Amino acid sequence: MLLILLCSLFPLITYAQVTEEDQYFKVDYIQSLMKKVTDWQLNHLVFESGGGLGNMEKVRNDGWIRGTLYVGVMATYQSTGDPKYLKACKDFAAGNGYKIGPITRHADHQTVGQVYLELYDIEQDEKYIKDLKDAFDLMYNEPKRGPVAGWSKSLNWSWSDALFMAPPSIARLYKNTRDEKYIDLLNMYYWDTYDYLYDKKEHLFYRDDRYIYSKDGKAKTMSGKKVFWLRGNAWVIGGLARVLDNLTPKDKGYDKFLALYKEMADRFLELQQIDGLWRPSMLEPKQFPEKETSGSSFACFALAWGLNKGILDKEKFLVPTMRAWQSLTECVDSEGMLRWVQLTGHDPQHIKSTDTMEYGVGAFLLAAREMYKMAFINSVSKRYREDSIF
Repeated sequence: MLLILLCSLFPLITYAQVTEEDQYFKVDYIQSLMKKVTDWQLNHLVFESGGGLGNMEKVRNDGWIRGTLYVGVMATYQSTGDPKYLKACKDFAAGNGYKIGPITRHADHQTVGQVYLELYDIEQDEKYIKDLKDAFDLMYNEPKRGPVAGWSKSLNWSWSDALFMAPPSIARLYKNTRDEKYIDLLNMYYWDTYDYLYDKKEHLFYRDDRYIYSKDGKAKTMSGKKVFWLRGNAWVIGGLARVLDNLTPKDKGYDKFLALYKEMADRFLELQQIDGLWRPSMLEPKQFPEKETSGSSFACFALAWGLNKGILDKEKFLVPTMRAWQSLTECVDSEGMLRWVQLTGHDPQHIKSTDTMEYGVGAFLLAAREMYKMAFINSVSKRYREDSIF
């Protein structure tokens, strides 16, 4: 009787059990969903984005919004083997003339380099990476570091999102060339931004200097807490996974990157909500109570990557990651549109169920890629156990 009474009083503290036997964690299901979501988005590219007054911007083919989408399209190709997705990425690169955006040092304009580098790995054609290498060479040879030159998007990484946009490409370029200047460049700019925006008590990044907490300042939540934007931090942890994926334990800075990744993974786990997703304002989820799928997708991707690499503890992280993935799949409608994506901006905001944007899909497909790997390994392991005579 007491149990019935408690359940009736606190229904929201329970959630459905997730297991690896559920359809959400099957190889065929994940492949099919990735195709469905990718196809819908490629057929619904947008030309303008905005999250409110002052945030409208043209969606550039060589910019961060579309670049992040095509990082996800590459993930779909890698998970399904369907050549049409590889062709889509090659056409995307060719359409850009294999060039990054026009502001050479701006991380948003370097995001497309992640797609170009993956194409380079397939074809070994220098045309994919020449412009990108030229940009990074300039940043190394003529550095404009924030503490010296002043913090500016056009000069250095003055905002947290940048830690996804550029660092993975530098790490991959270093992996391909083993040229020490690229690992030095990565460490130089990355840890400048870490010192500038990372809150070592909260283990989260401020989006930019407008949100650095001050008791007398305006950067507070409705109850006076620090403002930590989900997507800003999700860009960071997603970027960390992609950086580490291209480094070895012997590379400069590896231990620092790994320690930061683990520290942020623990913090994301602490702030995960009961439905498995995260809210736009990480420390004040009730202020903007809607689920947010772009940041949650990057979080799911980063956690699943850590599990697949054996970096994160399975007992601690597996079920929360599975819950995140299941909830994300339920945000895809019958046509393949990913819903509940916060529109472009720079801080926590309200979200409508019909809101979607290309970068959210890119993040979702990265998460799907890691869940696909997890499901594939599990299916092979299961077949081995079933077929074993021992």
